[in-house]
Order: sequence, then C-alpha cells, then structure tokens
Amino acid sequence: MTVRVRVKGELIAWAIERSRVPLEDLLFRFPSLTKWGHGDANPTLRELAHHLGVV
Repeated sequence: MTVRVRVKGELIAWAIERSRVPLEDLLFRFPSLTKWGHGDANPTLRELAHHLGVV
C-alpha cells in the first residue's frame, strides 16, 4: 500500500532552501518536486523519508 503525505508548498520551498543542494540536483533526484511544491501531487511516505535521510 502506498501512503501519500500532504505537504504544504511553503514547507517544500523551505526544505529546498535549507538543503543547500542545487535545485537541478534535487529535481534529478525527485522529478515530482515541482508538483509537490505547487500542491499538484503529494510525495509518498517513502519519498519523504528518503529525502530526509531517514531511509
């Protein structure tokens, strides 16, 4: 079962800025990042955990 997590665009923007990783690198690693930031899609729990370095 895939669990999707609603994340506000402001939080995505904050995480991008805080990561200090070039946006191009983040978009390569997370192709849906723009959609998440605009609220057009929600990341899975696994994607979020992977992005946060938990997995």
